[in-house]
Formats: sequence, structure tokens, C-alpha cells
Amino acid sequence: MSIAPVARSSFDHLHRLGVLDPSFLAVHAVHADNSDIALIKRSGAAIAHCPRSNREIGVGIMPLRKFLDARISVGLGTDSLASVPTLNLWDEMRYAYQVHRRSGVTPAEIFRMATMGGAEALGMGKEIGSIEPGKKADLIAVTLPQNNTGDLYSGLLRETKTCIMSMVNGHILHQQQLRNANASKS
Repeated sequence: MSIAPVARSSFDHLHRLGVLDPSFLAVHAVHADNSDIALIKRSGAAIAHCPRSNREIGVGIMPLRKFLDARISVGLGTDSLASVPTLNLWDEMRYAYQVHRRSGVTPAEIFRMATMGGAEALGMGKEIGSIEPGKKADLIAVTLPQNNTGDLYSGLLRETKTCIMSMVNGHILHQQQLRNANASKS
């Protein structure tokens, strides 16, 4: 124990080492307390939130609402197949909402974490993460929810399982062949 680092928390230790800065991506951050969150905010570091992995390995629930309220960039991740059954971001989004809705996290915030939040966390917010002039055309298309509840984000979380088209930098990589409803039946 004589060579073990002495610090209030792992984030405090990282700060003392000089590595907690805007290029730092903290994965999980489940045990961050209020002091850690303030330190992360000051440092400009970002968070990758992997809630299904946290459940599978039994480490707890990240204080997501506190990170979002502190305006820290939080991206949603799937971690790896070693700790989750799929790498499907829709599965991660639905689970994140299920876990965090009691703390006031909204479906729109979940979508932001999966899009712009992830881009910002990776330091790519000026290039990707939203559809705007000058950004790379990285996007997906999905079918609209069947049931209109007035909350599109909630409907997409409830009904969407996969995408019907994916595009990276303006190039279509996947496009589901949609059946023509007017085609004659055989």
C-alpha cells in the first residue's frame, strides 16, 4: 500500500496526474460524486455512458441526471460483447431511458446522448452528430412510430428496432429494400 496513489477519488487522482482534460473520455463514471462531477466539468472531460454493461457487471447506476445538469458531454455507448448481448444502440437507448427516467431524464435527452452527445464526447461535435451545413452526412433513416403519442422521441424509443438506411459521409452503406405497397400480390 505504500506505493498506492493517495487521492480523494479516481477522478481526483487523474486530475493530479494531469490527464483529466478536454481530450479525456471517462467510460462508465458510475461512482462519481458531486466533487468529481465539478472536477470533470472544470476539466472539460467527457463521459461515455454504458448502462447495460454497468448492469451486467454489477457496478451500479451512473448519476446521469447530475452529469446532464452540469452540462458535461455525455455520449451513449454499448461497451462490448463481453458485457452486453448486443451492440444495438436502440437497445442501449431503451435501457438507459428505463433506468434514468425516474430521475427526470427525457427521451429527447437519450437521443441527444446517442447523437450529438456522442460526437461531442469524442471531440467530433463540429464534424458529426447533427444534420447541419458543413457537417459530414452521417445519419440513419427509420420508420416513423405507428402510434402518435405526441412525443416523437418516446415513440421512436418504444417502436424502433433498427434502421432502414444508414449513411456515412454521404455514402449509403445499408438500405433496406422496402416493399412497394402498390405491387401486385402473387
